[in-house]
Amino acid sequence: MRRRLNVIALISGGKDSFYSLLHCLANGHNVVALANLFPPVLPGSPLAEEEEEADLNSFMYQTVGHTLVPLYQDALALPLYRQQIVGSAVNTQLDYHVWPDSKSAPPPSAVGGELDETESLCTLLRRVKAAHPSADAVSSGAILSTYQRTRIESVALRLGLIPLAYLWRYPELPAPVARKGGLLEDMAAVGLDARIVKVASGGLNEDLLWENVCEKATQKQLGRGCVMFGGSVLGEGGEYETFVVDGPADVWKKRLYLRDEWKKVVRGGGGECWLAFHDGGTAFKQGALDNGKWVENLKKPELWDPAFLGILQNLEKEADDGENLHGSYNRPTQVRKERGIQRFIRKGERSLKISNLTASGVQAEADAQMAEIMNSLVEVLNQTGGSIDRISFVSLILDTMNDFQAVNEIYAQQFQARPLPPARITVACGNSLPTGVKVMASFVIESYHDQSRKGLHVQSRSYWAPANIGPYSQAIAVPLGKRQEASLIYMAGQVPLVPSTMEVVEREPSNGYINRLSNFQLQTSLALQHLWRVGKAMKVEWWTGAIAYIVTGNENMETKVKVASSAWKLIHEKPTHSDQSLSDGDEFDVWDQKNREVSKVLAQEEEVNLPNFECLSTVARHKAGVELSVPVCPAFFAVEVDGLPRNCMIEWQAVGLARTQIRLGAVPNMDHGTALVCSYDNGCCNNTYIEIPLGDTGEQDLVITSTCLDLIHERLRSHGADEAHTTIYTTQNLAPRLTGAQVIPCKSVWSAEGEKLAAAIVMEHEGRRVSL
Repeated sequence: MRRRLNVIALISGGKDSFYSLLHCLANGHNVVALANLFPPVLPGSPLAEEEEEADLNSFMYQTVGHTLVPLYQDALALPLYRQQIVGSAVNTQLDYHVWPDSKSAPPPSAVGGELDETESLCTLLRRVKAAHPSADAVSSGAILSTYQRTRIESVALRLGLIPLAYLWRYPELPAPVARKGGLLEDMAAVGLDARIVKVASGGLNEDLLWENVCEKATQKQLGRGCVMFGGSVLGEGGEYETFVVDGPADVWKKRLYLRDEWKKVVRGGGGECWLAFHDGGTAFKQGALDNGKWVENLKKPELWDPAFLGILQNLEKEADDGENLHGSYNRPTQVRKERGIQRFIRKGERSLKISNLTASGVQAEADAQMAEIMNSLVEVLNQTGGSIDRISFVSLILDTMNDFQAVNEIYAQQFQARPLPPARITVACGNSLPTGVKVMASFVIESYHDQSRKGLHVQSRSYWAPANIGPYSQAIAVPLGKRQEASLIYMAGQVPLVPSTMEVVEREPSNGYINRLSNFQLQTSLALQHLWRVGKAMKVEWWTGAIAYIVTGNENMETKVKVASSAWKLIHEKPTHSDQSLSDGDEFDVWDQKNREVSKVLAQEEEVNLPNFECLSTVARHKAGVELSVPVCPAFFAVEVDGLPRNCMIEWQAVGLARTQIRLGAVPNMDHGTALVCSYDNGCCNNTYIEIPLGDTGEQDLVITSTCLDLIHERLRSHGADEAHTTIYTTQNLAPRLTGAQVIPCKSVWSAEGEKLAAAIVMEHEGRRVSL
């Protein structure tokens, strides 16, 4: 059953925070209080009029109209808590850092001990929580501002509150059914009356002050101004600010009213102007309550992007009548094997890889093993000159998902307080792990300047993609060499959670029966959509390859592999025609505009295509000059495991590439399997995906030895590849002295064509041009 949250609604007076409040209510939550921050009293100016005429111009908080905010307590019949803003924008980075020991006290800035203005929010929310102990969530109106969102998340999570940001990346999401306009029209549909109280863009003038932004005429004016001079029609870059005076009758018991003589235009530098208010009041609204009808008019973005809804429908059509997840797949009884998994450290030109860390005390509980692993990690980093802050990706292998919470608590001690913790994949491999091993971890540490680290760490619930369910980032991007614009993106594993509820997506039972195949198709498509949304937010244009981790139990793995592989191939089909252009009608549609953040802390975003076939070359030749056939699709392996987070059936994990030319190739005549190569960074780096077939061995153990890997390395070196970091996904025994590889022990491994493999091997080469 969906959990109902008790929400503290952060309000500034602006449209976004109030519209987000309505989404909290529409999602079944209860708003227990309003909270607001206001600017400090000007020294020597006790008059409210002089306070109102000043505008703080905070990156974080809207302050125009702050003297009228107390009226909302009467208008919405909700308790309102206010706190004066102390400090300034000391930390102007997009991602907000908090000292690890600052859980109970505000962190000082690095300069002069001055507090960042963000910490005023911490003081405010502590007060609200003390008055409302049941409060367990906080809502905000962040749409595109990473700056605002990360600061609210930092404070909320320190106080044990779930951050809600239902408008996050709202303009990019699939339009709700039967909608006729954009976000501003959606606000109008529920009766929101939001007046423009400040303009700060060259295309917007004083005539717009006190106009209702939810009216069509006002939206057309905003559209023309923003198109002419650049900026966001939603005001995300500070182009304008609003003040809400009314909303749906069930929520707004009274409306705000302001007479003309109570308003005054204040003009600032650079063409800015705003309204100062010297009085205001509330009045009962005429007519009866709408009895919740506004909820029917509130538009929620659709769960599915059209492309992924199409994939789901294709998967359903491909399934044969009566096909299910039971039948022909007979898995042999699996017992623990001594697989010869050895700790391995490899330092390359661009990265440090620490693989297969386990605890020496294998009889200890999982949390104790994790603590020993983290201590070993710190020791290795100290010896090699690495840093916790430069860890980009972690592979966390558990014996059972029942240990996830205990292990995660130990893991979080190192990473929870960091603004961009590493991306992570977590799977349970059960008997595939050696005897006594409950946790095994591998780490990728990139060698780059700290300031060049970029990533995506969304911890708020929204309609966009799942919030992180642990101390990890959705993605971490690291530069390829000195070319900051080209990057390699490590993606966290994506599971099929509905973003707005954080519950696993599942079909409704039909006559008491749940179709497991249909559920798997559903989960496969949604988790893949999450990978795409996060990837596009990180500007990914191509994947080096992907791994689909699949849980089967007693179900048919072959059928599940077919579903996952088909979804992967479908989303990489090259379009046969260009996208249709937007309508040429004269109606200005806010939804279809590219929204840009234009202040110095809000980076302009450009749409990227994923996959982007324009950055791709697919010609590969062997020595005789004969052209090889190479699929125009990144490599794919399916790996069977015992368990995944939240009891999901599938988890997608991939590595992305951005702003770099890519070549796909194949290495022919491999003595041990088939090799597909993705070369990037002008050929100086490549990832090679190698299939090791079972051949005639069937289910019989195939010992993977150092000799086998040496032969593969030698074959690749003949094509110019340098030494590589190797990851082996296998069910087979490893030679006792096998070193030089990260190991993912699993129940079975499969190719994109549905062939069961002895092993799948991924080799990452860096720093030397590869001949394809």
